[in-house]
Amino acid sequence: MPFSPKAIVVHHSATAADATLDEIRRAHVARGWDDIGYHWLLDQNGFLQVGRSDQRAGAHALGLNDASLGICCIGDYEDNPPKVEMVAALERLLIQLCRSHAIDSQAIIPHRDVIRPDDRKTKCPGEYLYRVVVGLREAVARRLAATPREVEAQLFLTSTSFDASGLRAAGIAWNSGATDWLGSVEAPLRVGVKLSAAGTLVWEGRGTADLPEQVVPGSWAPFSLVCDYSLRSNEQFALELDLVREGKHWFKDFGNTGLVHPFIVQVGSRSVRRAASLVLESVVRSEPDRFEFAGRLKNTGEQIIGDQDTAILWSLQDSRLARVGSGKFSFPVDQLEPGQESWFAYTVVQKDLPNQLLSLEVSPAIVDGAALEKGDRYLMRPAVGMPAAGLFAARFSAISITRTEACVALISGRVENAGILQWCRQGALGLVLGMEVKRAEAQWQNPLHSLRFEIPETVAPGAHFEFEFELGLLEMEAESLDIRINLLSEGRFWLDDWGSSSVQLPIPPTRRHSNHPVPASSQTVMVISATLPHFDREGGAARLYRLIKLLRSMKWELQFVYGHDLSGVDGSVYRSALEAHGVMVRKGVLGALCASRAKPPAMVILGWFETGEKYLPYVRRLLPASKAVVDSVDLHWLRFERGVAAGCLDCPPAELALIKSRELSVYSSADAVIAVSDRDGRDLRAENPDIPIVVIPGVGEPSRRRRPFRAATDVFFIGNFAHAPNVSAALWAAEICAQARRIGGPPFRFLIVGAEAPAPISHLHDGVQNFVLGQVVELEAIYDRSRVLLAPLKFGAGINIKICDAINAGIPVVTTPAGVAGLELTEESGIMVGDTTAVLAQLILSVLEKSEAELQVLTERAADALSRRHGSEISRRGLGDLLKL
Repeated sequence: MPFSPKAIVVHHSATAADATLDEIRRAHVARGWDDIGYHWLLDQNGFLQVGRSDQRAGAHALGLNDASLGICCIGDYEDNPPKVEMVAALERLLIQLCRSHAIDSQAIIPHRDVIRPDDRKTKCPGEYLYRVVVGLREAVARRLAATPREVEAQLFLTSTSFDASGLRAAGIAWNSGATDWLGSVEAPLRVGVKLSAAGTLVWEGRGTADLPEQVVPGSWAPFSLVCDYSLRSNEQFALELDLVREGKHWFKDFGNTGLVHPFIVQVGSRSVRRAASLVLESVVRSEPDRFEFAGRLKNTGEQIIGDQDTAILWSLQDSRLARVGSGKFSFPVDQLEPGQESWFAYTVVQKDLPNQLLSLEVSPAIVDGAALEKGDRYLMRPAVGMPAAGLFAARFSAISITRTEACVALISGRVENAGILQWCRQGALGLVLGMEVKRAEAQWQNPLHSLRFEIPETVAPGAHFEFEFELGLLEMEAESLDIRINLLSEGRFWLDDWGSSSVQLPIPPTRRHSNHPVPASSQTVMVISATLPHFDREGGAARLYRLIKLLRSMKWELQFVYGHDLSGVDGSVYRSALEAHGVMVRKGVLGALCASRAKPPAMVILGWFETGEKYLPYVRRLLPASKAVVDSVDLHWLRFERGVAAGCLDCPPAELALIKSRELSVYSSADAVIAVSDRDGRDLRAENPDIPIVVIPGVGEPSRRRRPFRAATDVFFIGNFAHAPNVSAALWAAEICAQARRIGGPPFRFLIVGAEAPAPISHLHDGVQNFVLGQVVELEAIYDRSRVLLAPLKFGAGINIKICDAINAGIPVVTTPAGVAGLELTEESGIMVGDTTAVLAQLILSVLEKSEAELQVLTERAADALSRRHGSEISRRGLGDLLKL
């Protein structure tokens, strides 16, 4: 009989608060049960863990096991209240389970209220937690009542690709209802996927990207999905999408239709005699009843095909997925030989189209009556969103041009959302303002520059914002330039039909700069970076933030200038952190350089060689009295060379040589270069002994806090996965932990922390032994529960800031020779180093088995060694030398 829960029973474990899931599981199995009795477990910090499958009856509440789900809050709450983090997580879990299993909130039962057949009584879940659970009934009821069926979704696919190995697709989830979509860390809202063949479900999964925690009505979020089910020849597959939480339950109550559109994939045999593929390049709705589409058509079969027996089919669907128009066109050429491509373009006039987002399907077909010939591959790009009349529109005004000498032009203006849907810039389908620059009278196909300006996170209909583009003119050789400003969908399509504006910029003749520059201010420093220092997301940014604080402590006036915001990241946090230290923050590098000509800074520090490559010529031109310094952060070309040697990167020798030559050219042009370690300094001098080098590590100082390791049993990895070395290191770390578990020893959880985790890493999350947490704002909670940092880097350059931060926080470190290469610390310094999976697994187990006293000695020795070689005093001394140049 299938398990169909009608109630939720809440327990406490009546154990120490640091008891683990594995300990509880072993205790239950010792009673003769085949698994842990609870379905879900929560620790004091609200960390959710999966126990028994919720498709099976539990063993937690005698008399109600066959009809209830069991949640266990780890700890004893008879005399101690639960932490607020646990209560918040419990509320979220109860809401999710009530929704997914259609359980009434009044059926949330503290264990002591379950009527047992033997009339025995229990104090579970403890007096404090009992009162919490009773109170949560009403809170859950309010949340459930607040989201009736006005929650609706429209799912649109924007791209698909498939072959014999599987299906890949991307699209947008549009909140078409009246209430917000709410997600959570423990139960993110995702797009679920079902693939069926002949009416039978053959694959079920979820999209690869979480939807944001909140999606307001009228906005959308991108999603992508990967289905690795092997598509068999001569079989049709139907794709069904829906909103799900954690891929476990399909939420039809969200008002979403199951079958988004009749997306049928027919995979032909390997030897297809007649076949064609089609890719749409553009779709424009120029009038309410008129639209134009164009694309590329390719003969992928073995025979010549042409307009005698072939056609291009199209159909339109409205937002309710009902067909509102369809038709057929002949091929664009008389015949198309195998492997050949042809461009096509068609105009369709369809009366009485609804004024809403429409979906266009276009496909090539071998026509036999109205049917596709059996065995052909039916390829299409479904659900291309067409902006309906008035849905998206932009109105530009007040465009002005300010020139500075002959090298900078600032183009500013105002743009208004003149449509009926709000603009969003987050995600793969987000919007930015784009600007293209070309020589006057030249073709737009070959612009000289393409620049971007990030719009605000959302722009409501009728709202407007000011924009400013910075155009560098040093490399321009033209008397005048044409400029086009436009809404841009992440660089993929210039959307002229959404509203654009063109201006013309005359270029004045080049003038020589003054031989008598304005004297530089002796107490000011300008720091230029591509973005704000996201010190909680990336190690290099954390180091830069520490250097800025050191400069301020040395009484220097500081201006921080950055080029652009990081997509999807709230920059106000980082701006406020800088301003709290008395740093003046400005966005727009060329504008800041122009504004500083009247009072030039003594020094301009450019973060990373690519920033130097872009802006160093303008620093020289506009601020000739200022010293120009490039902060290397790490040696880019060395990191690439080592990645190729380790087999982790694919970079041809010619490309490596180009990277190296570009980087060294920037360093050779600077007045000084900042290296992060003595080793980087030696590597630079080996290439060019004339480069003035100053070593400034910027790793901070140890906290000297004595950590209580008794309750710390986790192994963790941390890193920003936009940085290539972290991806290979995290995957290797998972292998090392699996090897350590096979050897045996104390149980542990493996935590992966870091922003932008790709699919191979996010798929490691199993909710039992391995947890992929994403970005964590405050690391102290991770440090408190962790016994060791595992950082098995296979390659890198510079110094590894996450290792330094862990050492300073008093956490033992297990790493590789690549992890300590720039630090040049030995095992005598308290860092454990290995170079194979087996050795690193043994090192992990050795740390787990060490006593608290042994770990304190180990971590203090490592912190002392790091401070002596790379501490704040070394950085302060280096900054002093730099400022004396």
